[in-house]
Amino acid sequence: MSAPKNSLPAGSSLFGDGKQPVSPAAKISYRPSGMDYKSTYEITYRGAELAALKAQVSALHREIAATRAATSKALASKDAKIELLEAELALHRGAKPPAALALAGRGVVLDDPFVTDNRPPQLAFKAPPRRPAPAAAQQQPLSPSAPPYSPTTAIGARRSYRWDPPVMDLSPRRPHHHRTRTPEQRFLGGGAPVFTAGMEPQNDRCLLHDFFESIRAWASTYTKPLSPSDITKTCAQMPSLQDLFAKKNTDISTLLSSAELRADVVAALVTRHIVMYTMSEHFLIHSQHSSSAVYEQLLLDFALSTDAAQKHALCQQQSSLYANLKADKGLRAWRDRKAEKLSRDLIADLACLLAPGANQHVLSELFIKGYRIGFRLRMEAVKWTIMWPTAGTDLNLRHMVNQSRNLCGDVMQTLTVLQREPEKFCVRFALTPTFTKSGFSSGCEQKEVIHSALVHVGMK
Repeated sequence: MSAPKNSLPAGSSLFGDGKQPVSPAAKISYRPSGMDYKSTYEITYRGAELAALKAQVSALHREIAATRAATSKALASKDAKIELLEAELALHRGAKPPAALALAGRGVVLDDPFVTDNRPPQLAFKAPPRRPAPAAAQQQPLSPSAPPYSPTTAIGARRSYRWDPPVMDLSPRRPHHHRTRTPEQRFLGGGAPVFTAGMEPQNDRCLLHDFFESIRAWASTYTKPLSPSDITKTCAQMPSLQDLFAKKNTDISTLLSSAELRADVVAALVTRHIVMYTMSEHFLIHSQHSSSAVYEQLLLDFALSTDAAQKHALCQQQSSLYANLKADKGLRAWRDRKAEKLSRDLIADLACLLAPGANQHVLSELFIKGYRIGFRLRMEAVKWTIMWPTAGTDLNLRHMVNQSRNLCGDVMQTLTVLQREPEKFCVRFALTPTFTKSGFSSGCEQKEVIHSALVHVGMK
């Protein structure tokens, strides 16, 4: 009779008899009688599941340990930042705390807590920290129209509001640059402006429109109310008003009586002054630039030339001349001096129309931006023509844009009447001139109106 299945060999036990040990394979393959295969598989599966759970528990323990380490490191970094800020505050107050000396002695370099785009540390400030403005301390939104007003902010319908950063006794923020200044970080981009990297320059039409709207915003802010006696005195004292309205005294008194039209009159006078000294064809002579004679010779040659190819060559010489002038290191200092003098003289000339304390700094910024636009326009190899509509001339909707929007009722009625019968209306005064660009690169003159004159109109 053969031995029963799954039984041990004769004369041996499960753990061996001491003379002939049983191999591990024999132990594992042994299955006591009475236990089926299903029970054996369940024991094997439960063991594997237990091992997997142990592995998961170990992974969780490791994750918890890593989280604790990261939290401890973050807390330590925060403590160090707080310590450094307290040390800087103490130094700002005139004290020399040991904590600041210890940090400097150890050469501690911390990440800038106010920078989150992986830039280098910026805790070594060139200017002393300043306390936040009262509006920031009250957590109130600031409006671009709130004094001190700057034309570099959004104006008109595009006003935007911002919240100041959280109130802190020590803030590393430096004063914002104006658009008329070059960013100090220019060296990071190899000479290219950092704040406009990858951005296309604003086209000429939008640039001129925004600039003239900035002038209107400044004028509406600082134009003062006038009494009838003040209007009579103003008309008698200001020859520039007589020139603006072609010596029509009755119309001047009527226009100055309206607050909105009075602000536009001031804007027109300021725009004429800025355009003449910063953008006109002879602005280098008006501003007494040292290279004005060279450009005047180019203008004379252009006036005498009749060939399109020759005119294009002269336009290229003009572009090269203005590019060299802009690259001159002394241009910025010259521009700043001229802008300051011109703004001071203009405020003195318009003193009877402006409120006391008119912002000369903002007006100087407008002159500087006018110079920048004037150089930009003539650095292109084209011919620019700037024409002011004269008071009393017929309305020409091809080159003019009406600003008297409620002249014949509402806006739509006025527009309909002007388009149907433009010959019945004339220009009362112009706020801006017409800018026309002429190119000769194709062998013939190609004209394009870049900016249409903004005018107030009236019935003939």
